[in-house]
Order: sequence, then structure tokens, then C-alpha cells
Amino acid sequence: MSEHRRRTLIITDDEETNPFSFREFLRSKEEEPDDEEEEEAVAQFLSQQEEGEEPSYRKHIQQLEEENSALKRSNQELHSRVQQLCEDLQQSKVKEQKEAADLETMFQSVEHNLLLTTKRAVKAESCVSKLKAEIQQLQEENNTLKSQCEVVMTMREKAQTASEYLNRTTSSAHSALKTLLAEADSLRLVSDILRSIDRLSSLHSDSA
Repeated sequence: MSEHRRRTLIITDDEETNPFSFREFLRSKEEEPDDEEEEEAVAQFLSQQEEGEEPSYRKHIQQLEEENSALKRSNQELHSRVQQLCEDLQQSKVKEQKEAADLETMFQSVEHNLLLTTKRAVKAESCVSKLKAEIQQLQEENNTLKSQCEVVMTMREKAQTASEYLNRTTSSAHSALKTLLAEADSLRLVSDILRSIDRLSSLHSDSA
């Protein structure tokens, strides 16, 4: 689709008074010409010049054609530049969107890690509280065991003392028993002697 552009033409005083000038030719057009219309107008004007216009106008037309070509090149360069800028802008938008998405992903990851860290900290704190309670319970049990050990040690000492006393008593009783047995033997001997004496006395009485 062709683009409409305005052209600034340098027109001499002679062209203003000449009904066959290029300005008068363009003024006769109802709409502003595009590139193709300009070329047709130039060609038509050149054909009119060939029919009897002065050669100076041909030089002016050639100059206008060169200016028109330069404007076309400049327009193409500007169009290419605008297109390149649009592409750069689009790439920049895509890059910004990607960076924004990466930042959002990073933020979500950091938030997730922070949530996990918070949960771990709460869990660790709960474990520490449980461990403290268990340590306190173990300390109480240890104190109870120490008290029980002290009681057992006291009972052991008392049992050992009682055992030693029983051993001493047994030894004393054994000695006393030996003494009693010896005395019993002595008494038995004395009894036998007395019985023998009594028997002899009885025999002597009977014989008298």
C-alpha cells in the first residue's frame, strides 16, 4: 500500500506565471499524489516539456526526481530503522517479561524455602521442648535411682554388719557348744563314776 507524502518544492517566479509549470500541473490534481502518481505526473510533465517547454524545466524536473529518489531512500531507511526499533522494543519486552517471570519464580522459590525453614524451625523448637522435658524426667529418675542406690547401699552395709555379727555369734555359740559338750562329757563321766561307786556300795552291803 503506497504512502502519501508531502513534498516541498522550490519554485521560481517564472514557474508561478507559467501555466504549463510543474506547480500548475500539480495544482490541477484533486488529491495529493502518491509515489506512482508522482512518477506519472513527472512523466506526463516531461512529455509536455518535450512538446515545447524550455530545457531549464527538464533540469528542474531531473532535480526533483533526484530529490524524490533521495526522499524514497531516506523513507526506506527510516522505515527500516523504525522496524528495527520495533523489533528491538519487542525483544526488550520479551526480555523484560522473561526477567519478570524469572524474578517471580525466584521470589516464589525464596518464599517456599522461607516457609520450609519456618516449619523446620517450629518443628526443631518443638523437638527441643520435648528433649528438655525428657531430660528433666531422666534427671528426676536419676535422682530417684540415686536415692534408691543410697538406700540399697545402706541396707547392704547393715546386712554386712548383721552378717558379721551373726558370724561372731555363731563362732561364740560354736565355742560355747563345744564347751557344753565337753562339760557334758565330764558330767557323764562323773555320773558313770558315781554310778559305779553306788553299785560297789550296794554289792558291799549285800555281802555283809
